[in-house]
Amino acid sequence: MRPIRARVPAPVSSGQELATLEVEVSGSTGERIELVFHGVHKTAESRVLRISLVGDDARPFVAGDLFTYGEGPPMGRHPRERFAPMELILDVTRLLDRLAGTRRLSVRLDILDTHERPVDRESLSLEGVELRAAPAS
Repeated sequence: MRPIRARVPAPVSSGQELATLEVEVSGSTGERIELVFHGVHKTAESRVLRISLVGDDARPFVAGDLFTYGEGPPMGRHPRERFAPMELILDVTRLLDRLAGTRRLSVRLDILDTHERPVDRESLSLEGVELRAAPAS
């Protein structure tokens, strides 16, 4: 599978679509498939990022959870280093088998606190999303 990328030009709030990927999901290929979130900005408080994928039939499937650990408000002399963007990776191999035949894959985000309560007043900033075959281990 060749990598498929989408930019995320603006911060995304809970319940919104992060990106749409034009891809033909063929089902099991024997490869591990990852959804990679590039340039994720750190959060002031710890958050659960619940990622869902939506195929052509518009049914959302939870792909899994990613986590950010609260960094507190920027302060001190080196806030850039402390708040440097990170890369988060989610294995979506099994879920893509359920979405075989899909040609347009939407990636959705729900932001939750550490008690899994929805956080509606916050948004997440990131550079982009990529669907790729995992590197050989």
